[in-house]
Amino acid sequence: MRSVLALLLVFSASPAYGAVKFDPQTGTGFVDRADVRKAFGWDDAALNARAGDVEFGYRTSTDDVYSVMCGRRTIRVPHQRVSSSTALKVRVERDGFALDGAVAGISGTSVAPAVGFPCPDERKPADKITKVELLCTSTRAALVASHGSSPAESHDLQVTESACHD
Repeated sequence: MRSVLALLLVFSASPAYGAVKFDPQTGTGFVDRADVRKAFGWDDAALNARAGDVEFGYRTSTDDVYSVMCGRRTIRVPHQRVSSSTALKVRVERDGFALDGAVAGISGTSVAPAVGFPCPDERKPADKITKVELLCTSTRAALVASHGSSPAESHDLQVTESACHD
């Protein structure tokens, strides 16, 4: 039986970060200093000391969910189809951070499950996929502020996403 899928589209400039203005087409915009302070949990003194080291980027991903048949087994397979990350040029201003377009970027793609590929089920890795059905696709795009190299020091400031639900 085929699952009934609904696609939920969510657009949000998170209420916590209301002063963020960003155009993903041009990579330009403005992030208020209060939004950066809130994201990192900093006070004014900490922001003033670290402002020159705050970096901004734009990250996107497209993820699919497939139903694949291996022998008599049907397996649900998540798959990240494409992802990208773009570094943005930043100018520190008195009231916040001006974003002046992309300075570098990287993207990647991966191959989706296909008939004849090895079965992703570890119990019988010699089995081959005999049928593939795309169930749904979700996307995510986020303006990200980071400070330092730790993922814990990265915060999504503005997110647009579509999620699949079945």
